[in-house]
Amino acid sequence: MNEKFKNIVIALMNIMIALVVLAVIIGGGYYYLKMEKNNEPLQKSVDQRQIAIDKLAAKYDASTKWSENAKYTYQFEKNLTDSGKPIAFTGSVDDIFIEDNIYFIIFDPDYYGDPEIRFILKASPEQVSEITEKSENEDVDDILSRLLGNYAVVAKIDDVKIAELKIDSFLEDSFSETEIDSAKVFYATGNCIDFSIIKYQLK
Repeated sequence: MNEKFKNIVIALMNIMIALVVLAVIIGGGYYYLKMEKNNEPLQKSVDQRQIAIDKLAAKYDASTKWSENAKYTYQFEKNLTDSGKPIAFTGSVDDIFIEDNIYFIIFDPDYYGDPEIRFILKASPEQVSEITEKSENEDVDDILSRLLGNYAVVAKIDDVKIAELKIDSFLEDSFSETEIDSAKVFYATGNCIDFSIIKYQLK
């Protein structure tokens, strides 16, 4: 009798273990599918950005590998100017200004390497108008635009310079200089050949 009871208990325990394992499998599968579904809009946006930059780069035979193995000024100069080819990148518009009756657009590329780099590009009035009139759209997702860059740009770079900002403090008694912080930013100047506006949609 005890042996029979023991076998029943073992059988029940095995059933319970099987149910727990099944629940974990079902729950894990549901979580995976939910995560995949939640990531679909972001992946779609990343793909959309890649298609835009590839299309524009192919049109102008532009290089998209300008940031590879670049840490020092001469490396950026070599990648950006020495080939004689235009470069392509994605990014956002940081500012637009006029100097000597010429429009300049400052692009902040979605390049997250160290050091930072900004593109200061001469632009036509038509290009500036397109940015000011069409860049703001109700269907554009602002978060994705800042994260991924809402412009695919082709530019011909003429020069690369480095700007180094140093913040110093002076002790009143000893007048000794103490460097607190230092930031290095590369500025690439040239001409904006063409761009396309990338409109991300989460729907």
